[in-house]
Formats: sequence, C-alpha cells, structure tokens
Amino acid sequence: MREARQQGKVIRWAKQQFEQQLADFKSKAKVKWWQLWLPWLVWDLPVRLGRIAKLIGGAVDDVSNWIIGMVILLLLVLVLVGVLHWNEVWDFVRDKLGIK
Repeated sequence: MREARQQGKVIRWAKQQFEQQLADFKSKAKVKWWQLWLPWLVWDLPVRLGRIAKLIGGAVDDVSNWIIGMVILLLLVLVLVGVLHWNEVWDFVRDKLGIK
C-alpha cells in the first residue's frame, strides 16, 4: 500500500502486486515429494537405525555381561560348597578367555 501511494498507484494495483508475489512464492514453494523424502532417507533414517542398533547392542552387551557375572558367581559358590574344584573352574575360565 505504501509503495502504491509513493508511486501514485491505486490500491487495486497494490493488491494485484501482492497477489502476484504470493503466487510467485507459492510456485517456488512447491517441492517435489522426493525432495522432501531424500534428506530423511539419506540422513534421518540411517541415524535412527544406527541408534536402534546401538541400543540393541548395548542391551545385548549388558545381558551378556550379566550372564558372565552370574556364571562366575555360580562357579565361586560351587567351589566354596565343594561341588567343583578350583582347578576345574580355572581351566574353564582359561578356556573361555583363550588362555593356554
């Protein structure tokens, strides 16, 4: 409106200019569907899959550490009770660790 007054134009001209600029903006804003999905497919999806794999891996590590800890405690209890001999436990541990 201010521009129309400065140039001595009528309000109808200002409205036409506004509508033209709006139409230009809308035509530029139209983006193809693949342009919206490409960044998601290339960046977001791999990052999210990596986080899931890391979460699962972390959970597997925690569970395997828990199992190993429980086995060690069980072996120590069996040694203390006299069901197993310390040499058998030590041989088992060396075998699992790959120590000869």
